[in-house]
Amino acid sequence: MAGSNNKAARGLGGAVRAGVAHLFRPGAWFRGNAFPENAIAASAIRRGDEGYNGNQKQNIARAIEDIKRQYPGLPVVKKSRSGSNSVAHVATSVNHRTGEVLGQTVVINTAASFWKNPRAEGIKMRRAGWLASASPGHVVRHELGHVKHPPTSALRRSSAPSNAGRVSRYGRTNGSEFMAETYGALRSGQRFPARVMAEYRRLQAATKPNGARNPKPQRVSPRPFLPN
Repeated sequence: MAGSNNKAARGLGGAVRAGVAHLFRPGAWFRGNAFPENAIAASAIRRGDEGYNGNQKQNIARAIEDIKRQYPGLPVVKKSRSGSNSVAHVATSVNHRTGEVLGQTVVINTAASFWKNPRAEGIKMRRAGWLASASPGHVVRHELGHVKHPPTSALRRSSAPSNAGRVSRYGRTNGSEFMAETYGALRSGQRFPARVMAEYRRLQAATKPNGARNPKPQRVSPRPFLPN
């Protein structure tokens, strides 16, 4: 019996060592907020492909469907911008006198290579620490974060909080990207330390447009995830 216990203990110890081995390989130590593939959030595994596949046109249609399900009245346009690093962005019209948001439009860059394989691209960008979640739908949820927290000039000019690096490298760009990255990651199943959430709420209160209300997404049942 004792021999069996020792064998089980050695097996467990080996599993633990294998699970953390990537932390001690030369050059594999965390760089900023970068994570190796086996250390990314489990939410990406749970979510699977989220209905995305290897068909670029279908993936773009899937993204637009997600946006429309949450914000039925939100305009979405498709533009081909070859050579641009942008996958999608939110165009916001603001009354510069009052700060009130007059309108928003989501613009999808149909030429972005991301749409060829959102799952693989999401994992790659998460491993580099660029995005806050490896979920293939995170890019869409990031843009809806801009809808929820309109990227007004005040928010874009605001510096990223001191804990933005705990969210993602992109979140360190400015206050607007920090808010969108945090919102998108939360909707993707991520969890952040209390200090990150405190800065998220503080920045929201400090930069909310005068006289404007954050739009409320539709309450919808999650779409069943398709098998890989």
